[in-house]
Amino acid sequence: MIIDGRTIANSILENLSQRIRKLQKNYGIEPHLVVIRVGEDPAITSYIAQKEKMAKKIGAIVSVYNFPSNVTEDELKACLDFLQTKTNIHGTILQLPLPPHLDGKKLLLEIRAEKDVDGFRPNSQFPVPIAQAVIKCLKIPYVKVAEKTEQIFDEWLKSKTVIVIGKGKTGGQPVIDALQKKGIHPMIIDTRTEHPEVILKQADIIISAVGKEHVITKNILKKDVILIGIGIHMTDEGKFAGDYNETEIKDIASWYTPVPGGVGPVNVACLMENLVIATENAVT
Repeated sequence: MIIDGRTIANSILENLSQRIRKLQKNYGIEPHLVVIRVGEDPAITSYIAQKEKMAKKIGAIVSVYNFPSNVTEDELKACLDFLQTKTNIHGTILQLPLPPHLDGKKLLLEIRAEKDVDGFRPNSQFPVPIAQAVIKCLKIPYVKVAEKTEQIFDEWLKSKTVIVIGKGKTGGQPVIDALQKKGIHPMIIDTRTEHPEVILKQADIIISAVGKEHVITKNILKKDVILIGIGIHMTDEGKFAGDYNETEIKDIASWYTPVPGGVGPVNVACLMENLVIATENAVT
C-alpha cells in the first residue's frame, strides 16, 4: 500500500494555518523563512519551490537569496550575519549540499540557534525535518498494527529489523540519529558494505537515502517489507524518481512511499512546523 505523504502533510499544514492566523491576529506577525541557495541544482530548485508553495498555503513567507556556485565563504558569512540581525526573519536555512570549497559546518554556526529551523546546528533545539518526516511516514503502517495490538510506536519499531541505506548528512544520517535517540539501532549500508543484498533480505523496514536508480530491486526484498524512500534523482526524461521502481516493488512491499508525493511533502511540512514554532517562541 502507498504511504500518501501529501495527506500527512496536509494534516500538519491545517494545524499550522490555524496557529499562523492566531499569530497574525494577536501580534500582526507572519512567519518568515529565508533560504540561502548556492548553485543551480534542479533537485534543490524543486525543493525550494515546494517550500514556497507550502508557505503560501499556510500564510508564511519564504525569501530566497541566490548565489553562484563560485561564491566565497566570506560572502556567505556576511549574508548570514546580516540576516541574523533581522527580527522579522524567524528561520534561516543554508540549503545543503554546498560546493566542496565551502565549509558547511562552519557556515551553519553563523545561524542563530533560535532560527536554525533545519536543525543542522550541533544540539539544535529543532528536529531535522527529514528525520521527522520519516517517523511520521512510518506511523501510517504502525497505526494499522496498533488497531489490533497494545504496542506503542517505539516498541513496534524496536521489534523490527530496520536498515538505512546511505548516511549522508542531509538524508540518512539525521534519520539514523533520530532512530538512535529512540533506542533503535538500525543496520547501516553504505558504499563499503559487503554483500548488501544479503543484509537487505533481513529487513522489515528499509529507509533508502541514496538518490540513484535501482538502489533497491525486488529480488533483494523480503515479502511485506516497508520501504521509505528519501533519495531522489532525475531520469533521462527529466522526471524525478526514487531509489526503487514502484511498479516493480508494489506487490512485494506491504507499504511504500512514492516519488513524488511520499516523504518530500512531509519533509517540507515538518520544516514549516519548525518555522511556526520559531515564530511562536519569538513572541512569547
